[in-house]
Amino acid sequence: QSQAISSAHMHKLTSMRRDVILTVREVVSVVSKYGGSAALPEPARKAMKSFILKLPKKVGEAMKMSGPSPEMHAGMSLAGSISGSRHGPSTISAGTAVVAAQRILTLATESMDMMRGVTGVVRESLERADAWVERLKTIGVQR
Repeated sequence: QSQAISSAHMHKLTSMRRDVILTVREVVSVVSKYGGSAALPEPARKAMKSFILKLPKKVGEAMKMSGPSPEMHAGMSLAGSISGSRHGPSTISAGTAVVAAQRILTLATESMDMMRGVTGVVRESLERADAWVERLKTIGVQR
C-alpha cells in the first residue's frame, strides 16, 4: 500500500477525476439553465435547486461515513488536488491512490443520486402537464 503507483495509473486517476468533475459541472449548468427557467412550475424549480445545492453536503457526509483511514490523513485533500506539477502528475502511494479513487467514486455516486432526483422532478412535471392536456382534450379544447 505504500508503494508508489505508476505514472500511467496516476494519469488515469487524474483523468477520471477531471472527467467526473467536468461532467458534474456541465450537468449542473444545463439543469440550472433549463430547470431554473419558467419551463417548470415553482415547486419543481425549488426541488431541482435543492437537489443541486445539497450535492456538496451529501458528498462530504458520504466521505465522512467511509471513515478516515491512515492513508486518508496523508491524502485527505488528494482527490481535490490531483494535478501534479507542470511536468506531469506527482507520485503517490497505492494506499493514497485508493483513497483518492474512493473519493472520486463517492462524488460520481452522489452526483448520480442528484440526477435521479432532478429526473424525477422533471418526470413528475411532464406527467402533470400531460394529464392537463388530456383533461383539456376531454372538454373539447384543441390546439
